[in-house]
Amino acid sequence: MFCSKCGKELPDDAVKCDACGSVLKPAAIVELVSAKSSLLNQWIDCGLNYLRKLPFEKMVNALENLISRIGVFSFYLLGLVGLVGGLITALHYESLQGLWIGLGWLLLCILFAYFGTKLLQSIKALVLSTNSLFSSQSLLDCITVLLLLSGLAALAAGIYLSFDTSDGTHFWYGLIGVFMAEFGAVCSLAPQLVSTEAGIACSPGEELIGLGTFFIKIMLRMLPFIWCIGALLTMIYVIIHLGSDNVGEHIMTGFSTTIVLGLLPLAYYLGFLLYYFVIDLARAVLSLPGKLDRLNK
Repeated sequence: MFCSKCGKELPDDAVKCDACGSVLKPAAIVELVSAKSSLLNQWIDCGLNYLRKLPFEKMVNALENLISRIGVFSFYLLGLVGLVGGLITALHYESLQGLWIGLGWLLLCILFAYFGTKLLQSIKALVLSTNSLFSSQSLLDCITVLLLLSGLAALAAGIYLSFDTSDGTHFWYGLIGVFMAEFGAVCSLAPQLVSTEAGIACSPGEELIGLGTFFIKIMLRMLPFIWCIGALLTMIYVIIHLGSDNVGEHIMTGFSTTIVLGLLPLAYYLGFLLYYFVIDLARAVLSLPGKLDRLNK
């Protein structure tokens, strides 16, 4: 066989490349674990294999493009609603401050809509251009099952707490939990969405990096949905409270929320760059012993 890292020819029973130090996948151990799988495990694996055949990648990409367009129009509408809210606030309190807030709100929403779409495209390109490795498909299977069950648990908890406390906000929190968990499960079933490969020989350090990067990439692919839904919910919140007595307080809440949502793509982008800068430094340090050994040889 050949090393997947450097391509050197190795004995069939080798577990580590003597050239680059990469850990190889021991086929005998994998076969032994598979042979001892229980009937329940086999049923779960059959279900996961069926789900993997579904066109999740195509569906997510199409939905992401749609939601990004909706997000742009949502910010435009949010800016108009903010302008109206600023005018109402100016009339309510007989002060021009509300008018300036409304005009600034409209301008910021136009800028956020433009910069947001550009940054979302850049974030997606970064996610797809940075590869993550898992040494075994089994880890992805476990993550998928855990996320699927977590989503169901979040929905059940939201429904129970809504009836127990007579507060419907718990139900919405449950729906948010379902969305986040099931979106992560979809990315586990279609790891190409987050540029992840399983069954590739890698060191424990590389797998740890891949595991952390995998979950970060899921949050990055989730960003367009958060961006769009956040703008819609903020717009609804402002519209509902336009006629309230303390309209100025609600207008400021909506204005500050808009700023946070608008800056979210930039924060995600810079955060991901910083994370990978640290990862590249860690990889460089981890690779030093192997490089020094090769130089000594």
